[in-house]
Amino acid sequence: MTLKNAIDVAEKYVGRELHVCSISELPEKWIFGFCDANNEIPDDDSTFFFHKETGVIEHCFPPIHMEELALAKEIELPA
Repeated sequence: MTLKNAIDVAEKYVGRELHVCSISELPEKWIFGFCDANNEIPDDDSTFFFHKETGVIEHCFPPIHMEELALAKEIELPA
């Protein structure tokens, strides 16, 4: 799956008129952060892992996933 396709799938999954505003990458998954129309981050948990190979989406909980997050590299949003 391409990154653009993954973003489309993730935005539909999350809904609530949120969009991907940050992306970090690990070898097997992307980490998507979401913002609202004003580019504000919602108060609730709005960060998700998107598995590149399977398309599985799961919540990212920073306290639990700190080791993985430390290895992630921030990348630019596709045009």
